[in-house]
Amino acid sequence: GVPDLRIRGWRGCGSLRAGPTERAKMIARLSSVGTSGGMQRLSSGENVATDDVLPEDDVIGATPQLIEISRTASLNPIRPEVGLVKTVSVLWSASKELVWWLGMPGLWAANFIWLLLYVIVMLPAFIPVFFYYVLAKRVVKNVCYGPSIRHQLDIYLPERIPHEEANCTPDQILAKAKARKGSCGENVYAYNKEREDGRKRPIVIFVSGGAWIIGYKLWPFMMGRVFQANGVIFVSPDYRNFPQGTAVNMVADVTKAVKWVLQHAEDIGGDPSNITLMGQSAGAHLTALALINAAEKEASGGQPPWRQGDIARFVGISGPYDIVGLIPAMHKRGLHRRVLQALMEDPIKMSPIVRVHAMPRAAADLMPPVSLYHGTADATVPYNQTEAMAEALKSAHVQLDKVVLMVGKSHTDPILEDPAGGEDPLMVDLIEMVHAGTSNPAILPRRLPKAMQALARWLNPF
Repeated sequence: GVPDLRIRGWRGCGSLRAGPTERAKMIARLSSVGTSGGMQRLSSGENVATDDVLPEDDVIGATPQLIEISRTASLNPIRPEVGLVKTVSVLWSASKELVWWLGMPGLWAANFIWLLLYVIVMLPAFIPVFFYYVLAKRVVKNVCYGPSIRHQLDIYLPERIPHEEANCTPDQILAKAKARKGSCGENVYAYNKEREDGRKRPIVIFVSGGAWIIGYKLWPFMMGRVFQANGVIFVSPDYRNFPQGTAVNMVADVTKAVKWVLQHAEDIGGDPSNITLMGQSAGAHLTALALINAAEKEASGGQPPWRQGDIARFVGISGPYDIVGLIPAMHKRGLHRRVLQALMEDPIKMSPIVRVHAMPRAAADLMPPVSLYHGTADATVPYNQTEAMAEALKSAHVQLDKVVLMVGKSHTDPILEDPAGGEDPLMVDLIEMVHAGTSNPAILPRRLPKAMQALARWLNPF
């Protein structure tokens, strides 16, 4: 009955599979009664928490496996077995190669300046949540899932409802949160009393975008904060960017990360029957391809990374699904067509729409239910990409739960500007989707005045 764990010290991400003796010793150590090293046996006798890793007041149902995973994590993203010098050298070489690919000067350089200005305007919204990310023990940071320096992920663990609010109604908690004004930005309380009884939590695996070039696992930290506050485990994996890897490599990284989460779903307190795979922009493209690859491999009798039912649903947000059709539009916006050609290797094969049209019915039947979201004012990836993807899924007989065209929303409005402005219709919809029964979900308070929010939208190059 002892789980087969991977023991990783924070000083290295190389995996060492523990044998039965080591695993038994670890479980015994983590389950020992007493306060030595800050460890305690909880009243249930099943869950273990530590003061220095995952305090009882912070996380409900901390398993020995979760505690061990948290011990492997670190705020420092530098992998010790690689070292700072080599990491900087690798990133510097990749940056120089990227500049060579992009060309200098170019429209991309102007867009980069606009992006910096956009970030400056958004700082009042970013800073409080970012400091929460840095300081919170409930965010297990830089957990390794593979050998690359980019093979790391963050796990946002659900919060505990304060004891004095455990019996409050959702409306009462909302009123108390509003009364705190600024403080509720750092302490957004969830409304699901079921979190108090140790039930397994829904899991969201969210793959961020970044034009396949500047993607990073920290970009969706505002979404992670909201999911976390509503009782959902949020996992944000990193992956290699171009030119460190091509889109084929990125899909392989996403697949590896998803497989890691599936293998550790119960270890981190998650519900293996309620795992949602989400992606935004380039992340939606990569996750769609990962799902198609897995379904085709299973249908052909191969060994897929996961099987039908392991993923409860797929959500694509502002996704590019027809790469061939997208290349001219991206070229006009500063991402040269030769970069996209090199990045994709085979733009036709790397177009999810093409793959769906060619998918055997047996593979289509193995795809999870799909929901697609896209802003009608998206100037980076036209919303007709989502419309075309929806039609392709319908023709392939893949279950399509919903297609939502968000009127007037830009490429990043649903995940950045809307949450910063205290209006988050996408997150409300997503929380209700993955956490059935949740009503009036918690969202972040307004951090940006409307004028600054409008300025940020104007400056945003995406």
